[in-house]
Formats: sequence, C-alpha cells, structure tokens
Amino acid sequence: EVNERMCEAEYVDMKNSQDYNAAVAMTALNVMAGKLVGDDLYFEPDATVTRAEFVAMAMKAKGVRRDASLAQTYFDDNDEIPSSLVGYIATAQKIGIIDPTFENGKLLFSPNRPITRYEAAAVLADLTAQQSDAELTVFAVESEVPLYARAGVYAMLAGGIFTSADDLAANVTKADAARYLYRMLGKR
Repeated sequence: EVNERMCEAEYVDMKNSQDYNAAVAMTALNVMAGKLVGDDLYFEPDATVTRAEFVAMAMKAKGVRRDASLAQTYFDDNDEIPSSLVGYIATAQKIGIIDPTFENGKLLFSPNRPITRYEAAAVLADLTAQQSDAELTVFAVESEVPLYARAGVYAMLAGGIFTSADDLAANVTKADAARYLYRMLGKR
C-alpha cells in the first residue's frame, strides 16, 4: 500500500501539479528521486526519462528485483548502459520485458535515448503481463505506434494507465513516469 505521507518530500516545482501525489509516492517507494537545490527539493517533472531509467523505475515500482548475478546484457551497446542500471536492464532482458532494435547488423537497446510513451506502454504491459488485442476505436494508434507496441498500448489504455489524450509518440517525462507507475500500482 502506497501512503503519500510515508515521504517527507515536498517538491516546490510540483505544488499545483495533478501528478504531485504520484511523484511523492514514487519517492517514498525509492523508485524516483528529486534534486535538492539549497533548501528546496525539485522533482524536475518536465525532464525526459531514458529507456534504461524507465525500465529500472518500472521494475522497482512493480517489486521486480534485479538479478545480481547478471553483470551485462547481450546488447551490442551494453557499454552505454549506466553502470548503476546494468543489473536492471540485464534482468529485464532475461525476463523479456524490453524490445531491442536491430540496426546495421547490431542488436541495440539504446539505453540513453529518451523513451517514448508507446515504448513505456510496451514495457509496462510486459511487466504486468497485461495484453489486449481489443481495438480501441477512440484512438488512432495505428498511425503513430509501431506494430510491436500496439498490444501494450491497447492494454495500458484499457487498464486506465494511459488515456486517449496521451500523445504516444512523445517522450516520457518524469511526471509522466510517476503518473503511469502510480496508476500501475492501482492509484488514481
């Protein structure tokens, strides 16, 4: 059970945000953190989240522990994964919740590239084992979402994690990530 009162964080840049409780809850769960500047704590809600960061956040929020015996991935860009996140990405690869790309003969994860909302939806759907083949006619998913991510997007829309107002091709911000993870845990 997430209790927003578990955390003393008071984000000065989130005071009037609808995502305030989500940010504080993710901080209380040690999924996300703010930045202390002087005496003020900032969440930086508009900062983008990388693919590696989001996978690690989602795993932590869901309670999936990284496998300490895994020191690297089989991605050709393994050396680009921040050392503090390698265990999460290797575990995510092992359990099948991330989708690499194949470019110029190399299998790439692109860990430091900002994650798009549709990529985040695919990760969350795989992590929570939620899939949906149901077409959601209120949403023009086909035009902006690659085929591999559509079932995940449908599942996240059907489950209320994402809304039809979300621009799925946009990059995920810290506020987005906190909101999606908060909703994934059953909060609104």
